[in-house]
Amino acid sequence: MTKLSNALFTLRPSFYPSKINDNGISGQVSLTSYVESVVTTGTASLTGPGLVGQVDMISFTYSLAGVQKVSAQEIAVRYDAERFEFVNAESMLSGTAVEKADNDASAGAFSVSVMKAGILYGNRLMVI
Repeated sequence: MTKLSNALFTLRPSFYPSKINDNGISGQVSLTSYVESVVTTGTASLTGPGLVGQVDMISFTYSLAGVQKVSAQEIAVRYDAERFEFVNAESMLSGTAVEKADNDASAGAFSVSVMKAGILYGNRLMVI
């Protein structure tokens, strides 16, 4: 699977250890990705460390594969608000920007709007 687009999200864990798998934190984190300007259907995933305890910060990587001509994405993530605190989402590539990051801490959900200057083609790796 070629990763076309990645985003780094940082959450702060609370008191309990959390087991994390490729699909999120044991049912505690879910991911919805809305992609604009997609020519083919893609696959979104959210990955992170296998097991965490109470630490300062942990990071998750959002990946979108199997798409072409991506210029914008709306990414929504739900998390267990009793165990985690959303800290930030950041762009890691020049020409890509996090246009909006909204967090609803009481609901344990955040959404991020990501914009790319121009359109992506092919199998280029983009970290956002």
